[in-house]
Amino acid sequence: MTMFELETKFDVVFNDNPVKIETIFSGKDTMYIARFSDQPALILTRASDANNARFWTSVPEGRQKLAEAIGELIADHIKKSL
Repeated sequence: MTMFELETKFDVVFNDNPVKIETIFSGKDTMYIARFSDQPALILTRASDANNARFWTSVPEGRQKLAEAIGELIADHIKKSL
């Protein structure tokens, strides 16, 4: 894998359980689907607030704390892969 290629499927560990992550590219947006063994799948993405601060959010909204936790694991995985 080169510096400009991202894995489209990988695993992270959340609360000692594996979570399967799939990357979805839609136009200029990147979203992730997190598949858990013990709860419904989560779709998440990075967004910007009014001050242009970036944050992880669920799509649709409503699972913000989980999106933030899984988003940080995704970001860590991507940083390690580059």
